[in-house]
Amino acid sequence: MTKAITPGEVLSPKPSKSDNVPDEVLEIINSEIKKHWDGEKAILFVDDLAVTLVSNIRDLILDDVYDKDFFEFKAAYVEAGWRVKYIDDDPDYDPIFKFEINC
Repeated sequence: MTKAITPGEVLSPKPSKSDNVPDEVLEIINSEIKKHWDGEKAILFVDDLAVTLVSNIRDLILDDVYDKDFFEFKAAYVEAGWRVKYIDDDPDYDPIFKFEINC
């Protein structure tokens, strides 16, 4: 039997892209943030993070990391209190994710 929709269901925000990011991916990113935290920020190199994900998640291949939008996690971290920047403005350096506490 179908139930009537609740006001909360109508008013709740649409899921963000980060809702599609598997828990395993977020757990690994959390671990990498802790590992690279210098007291002010954590810098994660995109290519290194992709390799770490592939190395730690069974049956994951590198193409999946990009094709399945596993790097679309920004909204989850912003909601949790982080300022997250994707930086790819210098051709001499690999792109990075920069995590800082949003004060």
